[in-house]
Amino acid sequence: MLGLRALPQREVLRRGEDPALGATRRERRPLEGKAEDGQAGEGEASARDDAAEGFMTSAAAVPGAAAPDFDLPVLGGSYRELRDLVHPGGGILIFFKTTCSTSTLLLTHIGPLADALAAEEREFLAVGQGTEEELASYRDQHALRFPIACDKEPYRASRAYAVTTVPTLFVIDGAGRIAERVEGFLKSEVLALGPAVEQALALGDVPPVLERADEMPDAKPG
Repeated sequence: MLGLRALPQREVLRRGEDPALGATRRERRPLEGKAEDGQAGEGEASARDDAAEGFMTSAAAVPGAAAPDFDLPVLGGSYRELRDLVHPGGGILIFFKTTCSTSTLLLTHIGPLADALAAEEREFLAVGQGTEEELASYRDQHALRFPIACDKEPYRASRAYAVTTVPTLFVIDGAGRIAERVEGFLKSEVLALGPAVEQALALGDVPPVLERADEMPDAKPG
């Protein structure tokens, strides 16, 4: 198992930035906040909203932990939930941001893995921050051929999975547990996912992961 690994090249968030996909705090409703004079603070109201909508939150979405649930709109119509990954035998989630060049590097080379999972009737889902219009434009610009879900502000799915950098990739097994978590881009780490994906998703063969890997840098910070 690869496990959670910190990449030394990863950029450190500057003061004032929110850990969820690098959004600044002034761009998002804060999670923290205390009530004054008996009134619920803004952060407290946000937490209640999340609970009311059935979203689990996790401070440590790491290998071995239960994958948090989600319910996200997918480009082209319909929605995807955690059970859509679990029911066929597991799948892969990749959280990304359209303005992140490291996300683009990974998403434009990981098509073989998405195709291999589709052939085995497993789910591959990229989860992007932004509006459906922004994500559709990004998909068309880069000719991406796998499903893309929209995680709009306040980025509940990203927060539920404790995403602190993009891209972040999760392998979720058929029991609904996180088998692997890979942050940023380290080529050797991503290429090594093949055997782990085969085992976690009970595939017949080790799937290919990247295309044109020789054209990619050895590492790129998220």
